Amino acid sequence: MRILFIIFFFLLVPSVLAEYHPCQDVFPGYQYTEKIGTLPHYEAYKIDPITEEKVVFGFCFYSHEILKQDSINPMEIFISLDLEGNIVDFRIAKADVYKPYLLFDTEWPLQIIGKSIDDPWEYDEDIEAFLPKHDKTVNTAKRFLQDVVQSSRDIANLYLTEEVKEKTVEYLLHTQQVQQLRNEQRKTDLLQKQKKPSQDFMVQFAIDEKIQALEDQNEIKKEIRPVENAITGSAVVSSFTLSRASLFWVIVFLSISVFFILLYLIIRRS
Repeated sequence: MRILFIIFFFLLVPSVLAEYHPCQDVFPGYQYTEKIGTLPHYEAYKIDPITEEKVVFGFCFYSHEILKQDSINPMEIFISLDLEGNIVDFRIAKADVYKPYLLFDTEWPLQIIGKSIDDPWEYDEDIEAFLPKHDKTVNTAKRFLQDVVQSSRDIANLYLTEEVKEKTVEYLLHTQQVQQLRNEQRKTDLLQKQKKPSQDFMVQFAIDEKIQALEDQNEIKKEIRPVENAITGSAVVSSFTLSRASLFWVIVFLSISVFFILLYLIIRRS
């Protein structure tokens, strides 16, 4: 049993790790490339439904890999950038000794989410100051902002081209076209389905026809029985009906009988 568990563990863990990508945390809902480019970065993309080409929707990168800082302990910030030049999200991978106080224990850094790299990023003017104001924490906050905006601008200047943006527009048009074709196909299939009865409908139709046939047979029997009775009655009456000649001789016989009876009675009285 233990051997089976070990085998299962070694088979499952690599597959789970293989499916994970760091961009999932900061740019979810896309497919991702491996790290590429002169300035190392990942591309978040989708596949065009018509051209089947890769269409880039954003970039993920580490600030220290873009800026190539010489510091022994560079501030490592994993950033996602969309095609509008907005910061989508970020994660602090590594910072200096002030990291817990500045970057992890407060919500101050969250104000950069959604901020455009084309906007001013002046500390305490365009971006709210970090409180309380201590020299070391202020310097770390300014450094954090500088690393984010500068690395993002470098990525945008090199990779956020008009061609990339045009492909996203084409992707949206192609997606709409495909969706329209699918809707039309669904309507066609529905019409065909309505014209062609389903199997359940055919079974029910056959059952209804059988029931109707049985009911019709019962109605015919009901109509035949009075006719049969009428025919039988007529036959009985006709069996007791005499012809005119026979009736004539019966009347003659009865008349003669009455005549002789009356004659006998007269003779006897006299």
